[in-house]
Amino acid sequence: MIATTANGQPAAAVYHRDAGGELRAARVVVLTTTLTGVSRVTEFHDPVLAATFGFS
Repeated sequence: MIATTANGQPAAAVYHRDAGGELRAARVVVLTTTLTGVSRVTEFHDPVLAATFGFS
């Protein structure tokens, strides 16, 4: 995982190894936070979206 932000919220790019052993950005996870902690975790399972954030 590599930390980033999405619309001002904490987020992370999640990587997985492909069949050849290379790490590839697989999805983006966005955390919705409140004063008491994390209230929601939203996952976008689209490698194209990860590339939009500059991750490959």
